[in-house]
Amino acid sequence: DCAMATEVELQTILKTPMKDFSSDEGDNEFHVNYRGRRYEISGFLKHHPGGRQDFQLSNKTAYEDIENLINWNAPLLSQVASLKDRYWEWVNLPVNRPIRLFKSNILEMLTVTPWYLVPLVWIPICIYFLCLGVSIEISSPTVSSICKILLAFSWGFLLWTFLEYTLHRKLFHMKPPPDSKILISLHFLLHGLHHKAPFDDRRLVFPPLPAIFLAFILYNLYEMIFPVFMLNIVASGTMTGTEVILLKFLKTRFGLLNEE
Repeated sequence: DCAMATEVELQTILKTPMKDFSSDEGDNEFHVNYRGRRYEISGFLKHHPGGRQDFQLSNKTAYEDIENLINWNAPLLSQVASLKDRYWEWVNLPVNRPIRLFKSNILEMLTVTPWYLVPLVWIPICIYFLCLGVSIEISSPTVSSICKILLAFSWGFLLWTFLEYTLHRKLFHMKPPPDSKILISLHFLLHGLHHKAPFDDRRLVFPPLPAIFLAFILYNLYEMIFPVFMLNIVASGTMTGTEVILLKFLKTRFGLLNEE
């Protein structure tokens, strides 16, 4: 499990006693500064989605040259497409700062989501679809009906786990063509911003409004795949899977650093 391995590596890093790295940095070591302390994280890089290759800058000047490709005081979404073949290098150099996507305050507000809003929105919806599915399946409780419900719910849960992993590893980490402004902007909006500002806690979760639109599309696909008695229970399992993965992700991303 990649998330568990990442958590173990972070625990090791954050509990390692401080030492002076200035005089003995080896070629295989990788050092980062965080909150006034310095950590050697070469063991962690193998769990990073892009691995060590996302961090191959030779010096501070090279880093600053790439960061100065955009105006940090202006909205980013309208700028990233113009980076073209520099986009991939730029987006994989993380910064520890909040970012702004849109000039419009209304659009910007729709992209900023506190993490707790997502379970507040989706847990009641999960319960609703589960109850709806159970009411269709069970006229009188039987062992067979209960087994069908558990099977359908588990299938929905596992289906989203597989889909999320596939989307994240295969689709979101695909390099967009440098001559496609639309695909560069779409990549940055859907996932690239998490690589660029991984500690911007306002953007760690997918905003509910566009998520509901995507859920509507997925539900219609489910209607073509699953029989009526399974449909809503599978949908509930899928939504539950998203919440479990979200909470696990938040714990891995912020829990250990907050403890430190």
